[in-house]
Amino acid sequence: MASYLREHKIKLAGLVETRVKEPKAKEIINRITPRWDHANNYTKAVNGRIWLLWDPNVYEVQVLAQEAQLIHCNVVNRQMQMECDMTIIYGYNTIEQRKELWDQLSRLSTQCSKPWILWGDFNTILYTQDRVYGAAISNAKIRDFSDCVQNLMVTELPWQGDYYTWSNKQQGGNKVWSRIDRALGNLDWMMIYGHLTIEYNLPHISNHAPMMIRTNQTIPYSKSPFKFFNVWLNNSEFKGVTTRITQTRLDLKYVQTMINIQYSDALANEEKQILQQLEKWTLIKESIIQQKSRVSWIKLGDSNTSYFFAVLKERKQRKQIKELEAIGGGKLIDAVDIKEEIILFINH
Repeated sequence: MASYLREHKIKLAGLVETRVKEPKAKEIINRITPRWDHANNYTKAVNGRIWLLWDPNVYEVQVLAQEAQLIHCNVVNRQMQMECDMTIIYGYNTIEQRKELWDQLSRLSTQCSKPWILWGDFNTILYTQDRVYGAAISNAKIRDFSDCVQNLMVTELPWQGDYYTWSNKQQGGNKVWSRIDRALGNLDWMMIYGHLTIEYNLPHISNHAPMMIRTNQTIPYSKSPFKFFNVWLNNSEFKGVTTRITQTRLDLKYVQTMINIQYSDALANEEKQILQQLEKWTLIKESIIQQKSRVSWIKLGDSNTSYFFAVLKERKQRKQIKELEAIGGGKLIDAVDIKEEIILFINH
């Protein structure tokens, strides 16, 4: 952990699921981050489920609330004159236990008058497609989180990296991938810091992909961002989107069945390629649906101007495709390469 913080020049870190007993916590923290300040929630949870560590030369942190599933604080970056409220989250495993988390976040939202970022391990997914393999997900299981996000009027921050942030490290029919680690921002955050991007890095020995945000990111400038135009809906390539998704899901089901019968690296690679295709076509379908539902967003804007513009800004950030995995493999980050890859995919 100490080497990871040094390598990425991290000056403030939230750690969850530490599994360290309170008598040993200070010794271990001083070993990882000597001369740093820290906070925890041992008074609210056995074994202190959350640690917050920071370099006092860079950050000033005032803890405002400590609960079993969160630590809420005010953070000031001394070097960049940046101030926000921050909530580090580690949700419980069960729906009933997490209800207390949603209630606590609702109460905190009434006290936040600054940009507010909420991030961590929510231990639940937001959309049914946020999990592959494992038990089927019903809307009832995600309703509480979805309702909380809507009630708080928070938006997911732009991000880079793998979509699924957690895995159980199992193989074959026992493996599960989920997106349970997220970063959300309120209206003020999206208006002021909406250009900041979350990076999901490699999990290494953990089951989770670590989340990182660089506060020194500049607002990107683009002369001609990639857009999805309504006229494309008349293109024959887009009329069969639903058919393509259905066929791709059937292909995925077949390959996963074969993997369960007899695993091989070739089948695993084929599964990965199919998942990539399924994600791309699903995103295209979502874009079409968003175009069709734009009237409802305009009506919402009439009644809630600040929320409307915050969503527009978040949409603008999402339209800036900052990285893309190529059909032939490899990650593209150059704008020209990304544009050419998109054209190649559409014409494929």
